Formats: sequence, C-alpha cells, structure tokens
Amino acid sequence: MTALLTKKFGHIAAAPNEISMLRELILKLAVQGRLTGPESRANSAGHLQSGWRFLKLPDAATYRIGKTPPSKEARHWDAAGIPWVSISDMTHFETVTDTARKVSKDFAGETFKYEPVPAGSLLMSFKLTVGKVAILGVAGYHNEAIISMQPKDGLSRDYLMRVLPAIAQAGRTKDALMGATLNSSSLAELVVPVPSLEEQHRIVAKVDELMALCDRLEAEQADAEAAHAKLVEALLASLTQARDAAEFRASWQQLAEHFHTVFTTEASVDALRAAILCLAAEGKLVREDVNVQQLPIGQLLLGDSLNGCSRKPSDDPGGTPILRISAGTGSDDFYVDEADHKWVDASSVERDKFRLLPNDLLACRFNGNLKYVGSFSLYRGTSGAEQIFPDKLIRFRVDPSRVLADYVRFVMNAAPARKQIEAFCATTVGNIGISATNLKTVELRVPSLNEQHRIVARVTQLFSLCDQLKASLVQACTHHEQLASVLVDRAVA
Repeated sequence: MTALLTKKFGHIAAAPNEISMLRELILKLAVQGRLTGPESRANSAGHLQSGWRFLKLPDAATYRIGKTPPSKEARHWDAAGIPWVSISDMTHFETVTDTARKVSKDFAGETFKYEPVPAGSLLMSFKLTVGKVAILGVAGYHNEAIISMQPKDGLSRDYLMRVLPAIAQAGRTKDALMGATLNSSSLAELVVPVPSLEEQHRIVAKVDELMALCDRLEAEQADAEAAHAKLVEALLASLTQARDAAEFRASWQQLAEHFHTVFTTEASVDALRAAILCLAAEGKLVREDVNVQQLPIGQLLLGDSLNGCSRKPSDDPGGTPILRISAGTGSDDFYVDEADHKWVDASSVERDKFRLLPNDLLACRFNGNLKYVGSFSLYRGTSGAEQIFPDKLIRFRVDPSRVLADYVRFVMNAAPARKQIEAFCATTVGNIGISATNLKTVELRVPSLNEQHRIVARVTQLFSLCDQLKASLVQACTHHEQLASVLVDRAVA
C-alpha cells in the first residue's frame, strides 16, 4: 500500500486541496496501522493483529482542560508573567516557545488552582479548530479550547501526536454554536489504538517521511503556481498595453490559440476578466470613435444619487422585499442578485423613495473587503417584485440618452475607475467606506452610444468565454477529485 501511495503521489496531488487531502490520508492510515509492514495490517476480519491495544483517552494519557483568566481584569495579565497558550499561538506539529499573552504569577494560583503545565506536554485544540497539536516548549497554562496531555506508560508522545488529530477529527460531534467540535464527554470517549513501542516508532518515522514528501510537493506546487502567475501577467500585459483596437486584436488572436493551456486556474481567468474590463474602459476593445469625453459619473445621472433605507430588515417573510448588501457585491457579472433579500416593514413613502427600477445601478458604500467598496452592479428587475435597497448601498440612475447602464456596469468596475475609487476609501471601525459625494467624482471615458453598445456586446462575448473556461476548470477539478478518490481507496484497501 505505501509503495502504491508513494508512486501515485503526483496523481493525487493534481486534485484540488490535494496536499491537505494527502496529509489527512496519511494520518488516517497511521491510526489504522497500515503505514508500516504486513504485521500491522488489519486481518481478514477487519481487526488489527495481536499486540495492539485500544485505549480510551483517559487510559492512554492524563490530560487537563485549560482556563481563561478574566480578560477585562488587568491584574490577571502580565507581559512578564507565565506563558498562556491560545489556539492562535499553536502551529500544527511544532513547539510553542512564546505566546501572545501571559498570566500574572501572583494570580495564576487563584485562577487555575494548579501548577503550570510542564514543558514537553502535548497540546491539542478540541473546540472550533479540532485536532491541531503542538508541543509546549516552556511551562505554562492554556485556554479552555485546548487540552494538555502526558502519555501514560507504553505510549510514545511522538506517536500520540501523530495519530491524535485523525482520532479527534473522527470523534467530533455537532454543536449548535460551534459546529463540529469536541467536549469533555466526547474527549473521554476517544479511542487510541496502541501498538508496541517499536511499532509506534516505525509509524512515527513513516508519517514523518510521507509528511516531508507532502512538504516537497507543496513547495513544487507553490513554485509552479508562481511561475504560472508571472506567465499570465506577462501575456495579459500584451493586451492591456495595446495602443488601439487593431493591436489588441492581433495580441488577442495570438493568445486565443493557447487559451486552454494558459488559463488553467480560477485566478488566471479572473485576471483575464480584469484585463477585458480595463480594455473596455480605455476604449481598446472596439474601433474608437473620435468624439469621446472624460466625465465624472455625477454628470451622467438623472437626479441625484440616493443612500438606501435604514430600517432593520427581518428574515420572516412579510412586508417589502429589501435587498441584502451581498446582493450588490457577490456576482462576477456585476448584476444584482434579486433573490438575495430580506423583508422590511416600509411605509408607502419609503417604498416610493427607495423602489428600484430596471437599469438602476447600486454601489456598495461600506464593506470589510476593499474589493467590494464602491463596486457597481446593475438591477434588471427580472424578479417582477417591488424591491427596495438598504442604506449601505447607493442608487445611481443614469441618463439613458447619454450613457448605457450596462456600459457603466463594466467600466466602473474596471481598473481605471477602481484606482480612483480606492483612493477615496477610508477605514472606520473595521469597515471600509466611501461616500456618494466622492463616488460621483470618479471619471470614466464616455464615447458615443453606438460605441458603448459595441463595447458592451464585446465584453459580454468575452465574459462568456471566461465562463466557459471556468466551467472547463470545474469539470477538470471533478475529474481530478474522482481520480484522487479512486487512488486513495486503492491505497487504503
């Protein structure tokens, strides 16, 4: 089995999340005693050969669940005190030598009522992040999401460290607040398979050997991804640096012949989309008209912009549908997702004021992700329902005699506009924001309506190609996942 697994590593590693999948498989096989020689394999009845014991965790190791001193009481904390470990201080399979916070020596006894956990103890997280393990490098304490352990006689700490993550993952139970997790009861029910010490040492050596192979695969994969990203960047530069539509067409034709060998990742297809938008905004996608203006979007509106309704929405159906903020930010094609809404008890005055009409544009004015702040999306009104919009979205209603809403949808999300938008963005209480006043000063290239129609048609055509590329990637990913699953099943069998 191990020979098959090693031989097929490169094939399994072609699947999405391949390295993490391999690591999980290695630990699963270690728990089952299938990583080393024939004497460790399961017999025909599915039971491990003689010499193995099955111990519940309390019989395999002594362990303690940690505590957290009162966070708001400064007297319990001291930068020169005793190390106190949280999950964020732990790196999987490594040693904790320092911690972000330390507890006061004077109040440690009052808080914990036991001596510091000795250096060399095994730590494992069992809430939120289940199965992260590390070695405590210095005597200290830890929080209540971590247990510290000392293996009992006949059990190697290194072996327990290797097999415990897989055991913990398999023993998780569903918690309404924290999802799949462990608690004091389920911890006590975890079963540790314990072979002889000699076999434990062999298993540790084999796990480390295969994990090192995973590390090499990760490094090779990272190098390949970096090289591919540079290639895509260089090839797209030949498009974005085109001086006019004729030069763009020539560069596009050369690139088109190699689409399925160049755009092989979602990131590369997204980069292609961004390049297409940039070319559209700069007038390089179609033959350029002579009469072109550079105008702020504020001069292209019917009336003024408008921030949305500030009433608190409800998940319970009833009242007026009000879009969620995500309805205006989550789509690659920059359309509003009209199904993404809640309900609000709005007055007739509010419904009239905030009602959305087809070809309205919505811009996000607050978000934790800069990418979405000031991003524009087009409301089509395909749902047929009367809908209003929330106060974190801004409505822009453009003058159709001067500019197409579809054209604005594309160019306001292109790099030239985004550069202007992001220069105005400011962070307030963890959220990044922009005002309608600033958004209205963002300038865009405004050609004739005929050229706008041609640009919209061209971008739509090229975005359709991007969708096809992504669909082929999904199909390829599915194939890789199926291949990896088959190889994994053969390795475990």
